[in-house]
Amino acid sequence: MRGTGVELPRLRGRLRGQATALGGLLLALAGLAVTAGSAPAPALAAAAGLATCGNPGLAPGPVQHVILVMFENNSYSGVIGSSSAPYQTSLAAQCGSATAMFGATHASAANYLAVSAGEYPPSSPAGCGSVAACADASDNLYHQLSAAGQSWRGYVESMPSPCAATSGGSYKIGHNPILFYTDLTSAQCQAGDLPADSLTAASGVFWDDLQNQALPAFSWVTPNLDNDGDGPAGQAGLQAADTWLQNFLGLVTQSPSYQAGNTLVLVTYDEGTGPDYATGEDCTTMSLDLPVTSGVSAHQDSCHTPLLVVYPYTPAGASDGTFFDLYSITRTVEDLFGLPYLGHAGDAQTASLAGHFGIPLATGTACPPTAPGMTELSGNLSLESGQSGWTGVFNATSRVTRVQPPGGSYDGSWALQVAPASGNSGTAGVNNAGPVWVPGPPGTASTAASTYAGSAFVRGSVPGEQVSLLVREITPGGTGAGFHTTTMTLGDTAWHQVTSTYTAQASGDLIKYSLYASNLASSAQYFQADCLSLQTPTG
Repeated sequence: MRGTGVELPRLRGRLRGQATALGGLLLALAGLAVTAGSAPAPALAAAAGLATCGNPGLAPGPVQHVILVMFENNSYSGVIGSSSAPYQTSLAAQCGSATAMFGATHASAANYLAVSAGEYPPSSPAGCGSVAACADASDNLYHQLSAAGQSWRGYVESMPSPCAATSGGSYKIGHNPILFYTDLTSAQCQAGDLPADSLTAASGVFWDDLQNQALPAFSWVTPNLDNDGDGPAGQAGLQAADTWLQNFLGLVTQSPSYQAGNTLVLVTYDEGTGPDYATGEDCTTMSLDLPVTSGVSAHQDSCHTPLLVVYPYTPAGASDGTFFDLYSITRTVEDLFGLPYLGHAGDAQTASLAGHFGIPLATGTACPPTAPGMTELSGNLSLESGQSGWTGVFNATSRVTRVQPPGGSYDGSWALQVAPASGNSGTAGVNNAGPVWVPGPPGTASTAASTYAGSAFVRGSVPGEQVSLLVREITPGGTGAGFHTTTMTLGDTAWHQVTSTYTAQASGDLIKYSLYASNLASSAQYFQADCLSLQTPTG
């Protein structure tokens, strides 16, 4: 179980589009009529201001504020497209939607703690009726941010007083994870964990922070029990959450804080419902969670939840099928604010939202380090010392060269440039040569049930290129044993990360890595690649 320390791989990758100003407006208006009787999509800002999503171009600077809204107990298929959630359905069409998002476990409190610390205490799946029952000495986002000189706040609706440690009325302590971390002092909790009578009113501490552009780096937002999607029971609870979110985001997106262009809002649910629901269920088992078909998880739909991304530079209607879970949110906050990874946020297969949905990556430093507990197999990540390992070609018409792009590569000077040979078009790509990694130093032949996590940073010569990362297993005799491919469409010419994770079927086989584009119009069109990586668990 991941919450208690066993690392289970999962897939990263993404699909990303880019809208023009007119296209963003049209998609925003289209969101008004996603379902009959739907609530309107988020209101556009005043003339000359930023639209809620779909603004043209790349983000002008880094994300400085993350607002996380956590709802309760609804699966993706029960929300997106539901007549009880017209606003959230329209929001998915107007902004960004992660279609393969999963919780960490059941029940609620453990998931709140999982986001906050990249893990959850073994006692928490059974529920946290008291602070002592789920007290956690682990490091956490709040402590991390404070130690790094960054700010945080919890805005908790209907909490009677700062850092209130007893449930009552419409307030539940299990939905307020700040309370449980023993490395936060009482003074820190009192100063940062704040009550709000209503988070949709044009008054109070959250409203004041919005208007004064005084939001912290990370804001945890907990609606009260009447507005969190779980109560009142049934569809009425979901309808209440839908209305609450429409009012809440109306305040946020038209505020000076959002209009500054540096505020990211993530809206998700702690867990879903379904016949597979079991206390302590591991919701991060990718082989059980995937595939997602027509919005339904293959075996664990109680783990499959919505994740909506609201950011000015998210392409309108961006739908991303990358395997995300609650640890991805932990990792995203850490990526955006330069923090080390906590718990399962550091797993090689944990996908960050940075680089997806128009959320900027922090580029120009170094290739990502090898994740804890993993071994790097590629041997030549950055290409700074040569093209060793990357002389293989995906097809006979592929042309792979090592270049120094204008402005530099992702992590330095050199990158691969992949294009069709002269006079050709269509598909071109690069393979690991030989292969030189598996088997061969520093790796060995494949091990059955072991995972191989491939990753690369890529950028296209023109928007719209479709880049795929294929990790495949073949026998020594050349017979295919299995594969996994992640394909994404590059909406611009910036660097983006693509990942693909595969679990070996047998021992003694070869693992091949292929990175290719499928829609290159001519030999003058290309994509560039850097930080090409293949990792597997150590041992």
